Amino acid sequence: MRTERWKRGGIVVLVLMIMQLGCGEKASEPEIGDITGTVTDSITGEKLSGVTVSTDPVTTSAQTDSQGAFTLSGVPVGEYVVKTHKEGYQDAVSEQKTVLRNEVTQADFLLRPLLPEPPQFP
Repeated sequence: MRTERWKRGGIVVLVLMIMQLGCGEKASEPEIGDITGTVTDSITGEKLSGVTVSTDPVTTSAQTDSQGAFTLSGVPVGEYVVKTHKEGYQDAVSEQKTVLRNEVTQADFLLRPLLPEPPQFP
């Protein structure tokens, strides 16, 4: 009889544990969002490819595609500025952007071409 009681008690405990696992919180979604935008030449209006775009503080970076578009994916929720860099252009920095969970934040840029250095004569 005592053995039966232990078996029933063990089964009850096992069922309660399974129920608790089933009722527990589901795995929470990560606290991340995305930043997207385009980078354009400020004089010609041409979309710029190959521009490095990153967050500050640095969490992720990306390169613009042939249409000047970029996406910084999986950025942790928080406050950032977005920076750009391309040879031959002045670097640009956005105003502070707020990344929210599962939201897309927009950051577009107009980059100014650097003027060539005038020749130096002796």
